[in-house]
Amino acid sequence: MSIDLSTINYPIKNNLKTIIHVPANHFLLLLSETIPWEEYAQVAIEDLYSDRKKSGKKLNIRLHLGAFLLQTIFRWTDRELEENLKYYSPARIFCGIKNEQVSYDHSAYVKFRNRLSDETASKFNISLLKVASRKGFTGAAFVDVDSTVQEANIEYPADIRMMQSVFRKGVKLLKGLSEAGSSTARNLLSFFDKKSTEKLFKSYFFATKSIKGFELKVQVFSEAHKISKMMVEAILSIQNKLKGYVLPWNFKKDNEQLTCIAPTLLNQINHFIKYGEVAPNKILSLHASEVKCISKGKAGKPYEFGRKFFIGRLPGNYSFTMTDNEYALEDSASLEKVLNNFEEIFNESPKSISGDQAFWSRQNLKACENKKINEIGICPRGHKNWKIDESKVEEMAARRSKVEPIIGHLKRRGMGKSKMKSDVMTRLDGQRSSLSLNLSRLARDLSNVELKWAG
Repeated sequence: MSIDLSTINYPIKNNLKTIIHVPANHFLLLLSETIPWEEYAQVAIEDLYSDRKKSGKKLNIRLHLGAFLLQTIFRWTDRELEENLKYYSPARIFCGIKNEQVSYDHSAYVKFRNRLSDETASKFNISLLKVASRKGFTGAAFVDVDSTVQEANIEYPADIRMMQSVFRKGVKLLKGLSEAGSSTARNLLSFFDKKSTEKLFKSYFFATKSIKGFELKVQVFSEAHKISKMMVEAILSIQNKLKGYVLPWNFKKDNEQLTCIAPTLLNQINHFIKYGEVAPNKILSLHASEVKCISKGKAGKPYEFGRKFFIGRLPGNYSFTMTDNEYALEDSASLEKVLNNFEEIFNESPKSISGDQAFWSRQNLKACENKKINEIGICPRGHKNWKIDESKVEEMAARRSKVEPIIGHLKRRGMGKSKMKSDVMTRLDGQRSSLSLNLSRLARDLSNVELKWAG
């Protein structure tokens, strides 16, 4: 092999220009010509100006929508997005950035994304599926249904840990106020011995697995509840004086949690101490309110904490996702809402449906019959008979199993354990996962390029 050293010292000058040729069949160019931008813009505008007037500098909606979709496909970080929109030509064309136009700072894209709701992401996905259907890449021939849990970004919701968090937040707030000159906060802080209380919490976590250790845990748990209750009462007693302070954002957030959430939480813990059973509508986190305890009967993972999503696999391995305001809608009562979501996309019911035993119920079967579905391939429970011919049982079982890889892709694209702190952004991430997968599928079908590295 010969070596060419002629360009080893290639000169870099300020006026050096590089001409890049982007082929017309590049998948991002084909995708940009297919996406219904005007429809997306109208949907986004409803979110952008739902709580503010149209004033100030005009927003380049195409650039921001393109950035949102690119980040949805490739899961770029905010700084990677900024870098690629500066120097990656196909991405610049996708976002409609002109030759000399400079893209924005990454914080501008974050602000735009934070103003979009999960319903908007769902509408984006529905519009995209309609486009894919018109092009013949998917359709209403069948739907295979399953459910999964998007776990919330919270620690395991043990009551002792939440009481410890209440105590620490209270100490932090009182200490900050006393340093700012509040004598009342300084006096209240003197009633709490932080060192001995932290030692008390530590003794709970390191108690031995024996009868003596169990008795110690019961004693510590009760004592921790009393201390946490005293802390909340102390914070509540100074609320009138806090009106004279402009609290930093983190102190303001802690104060809201201690005054609005902690009292209810401690009442629920007191209910458990008295009656030995969990109170209804149990609070599982101080910062995430839309979290439910969901049991799907998994080996080694009996309980999951988050929000349940229903997945529909469509022809061409496209998908749609649906969640419910109950956050933990049972599979046995879900198909009517799933089918309504399907009809919103295709304006008709599927000709065939499949699902596992969890979806077998009178309510679901009746919903399928009301929608006049020809093939109801839901796996029966116990010794009950299938609703289809025996010759098609194996086909339905194989089809239903193909939902699992789809769920795996969605987990990688935002449906897995969320990294978002707020409920709103967690919901948005869940809906974006399906949009991400469908954008990749559409790019594949338009250009015959499999985006294995996307997501």
